[in-house]
Amino acid sequence: MIHAPTLIFVVVAGIYLSQDSVQATVFLCNTTALCGCSRFDANINARIVGGEPSANHSWGWAVSLRDSLGVNICGGSILSPYYVLTAAHCVEHNFTPDILTIVVGADTLNSAEGQKLSLTKIFVHPNYNSITKENDIAILYLSKPIDFTDVNVAKICLPAVSKSEQSRYPIAQRPIVAIGWGRTSSNGNTSNILRQVTVKTIGNNERICKNSIKNGNLQFCAGVNGGGKGKCHLFIF
Repeated sequence: MIHAPTLIFVVVAGIYLSQDSVQATVFLCNTTALCGCSRFDANINARIVGGEPSANHSWGWAVSLRDSLGVNICGGSILSPYYVLTAAHCVEHNFTPDILTIVVGADTLNSAEGQKLSLTKIFVHPNYNSITKENDIAILYLSKPIDFTDVNVAKICLPAVSKSEQSRYPIAQRPIVAIGWGRTSSNGNTSNILRQVTVKTIGNNERICKNSIKNGNLQFCAGVNGGGKGKCHLFIF
């Protein structure tokens, strides 16, 4: 979980430019679990801005949110048969449910595969702030349930965070993955295929985060250390 100019799904990601790739990491899952397993395991090499194409159907909960012309405007994550998680800034500009659709089970935007579903309701977090991007969360309610007999579709797992961790979550230097159909470089073209990139969480007290984080209880930074020329791309969700 991650509109068109961004790779998703982190709340605030400060991604350093880097030209180095890393050894591939394969993310396995518990196949008996009710969530978090896609048709194929995720195999990630890149931690560079723009990332790399994802393996086909390795992120089964990834959703393409589209406007009335069928253009991808944002990504989202499948929570349940009727509910999809996305960012509030994706739906704040006078979008109504009747002009939006989602496509699930398709990694390529112009592919004929996947399920296309309409929306019934949009629930934006009541405390969403469009300036600071605090509480940048929205829930989409679908007009009919997602068909989970489709092997290319899966539900995302929500993190189980203990009370002792909540005030410092996510813990700094933890690897996370951002995925989406966003721009592959600053002001570059958007991607037609789902892409992925590995980043690490950064403490909110770090200098590069201080000007971006408006509320440390609700937002966090992530990025790649040692980026080229010290430049940082910020994405707010």
